[in-house]
Amino acid sequence: MGLDMYLYHDVYVWQSLDNDAPPAFEITNIQEDESMMSANTIKSIDPKKIKYIKEEVAYWRKANAIHSWFVQNVQDGVDDCQEYFVSREKLSELLETVKKVLERKDPSYAVETLTPKEGFFFGSSDIDDWYWEDMKNTKKMLEEILADERKTSFVYRSSW
Repeated sequence: MGLDMYLYHDVYVWQSLDNDAPPAFEITNIQEDESMMSANTIKSIDPKKIKYIKEEVAYWRKANAIHSWFVQNVQDGVDDCQEYFVSREKLSELLETVKKVLERKDPSYAVETLTPKEGFFFGSSDIDDWYWEDMKNTKKMLEEILADERKTSFVYRSSW
């Protein structure tokens, strides 16, 4: 077990049920292991009734300083493993904060700015090589996400 963190982009795909046009997309089984998801399960889904597709755009493992930022800046201090809406503006704010921490690369500044969060499954709370690697990975992921202007709303969720 450990702290796993996910950022999703909900893609709105709904089309009117009154529309006689074929569905805008097709659901296909891309897994080779039939025990995981059978073709019958896929066929039981009506594409015309799907409203959103959840796309995972970022994943972190034990990046507790990033998790702490989400708890404080998105979740109003409540750390409860629920889903929380995140705007592009908030992601831009996090990206700018990460960039500042990486530019200064000062442990004292890092602790003040993106403080590691302690927890049984959260990994190290030290400003160490893992911390700096989490910052680099976060910067890269957020830059890629924010480069796509079609992505406008996100959901953050953690679990442990």
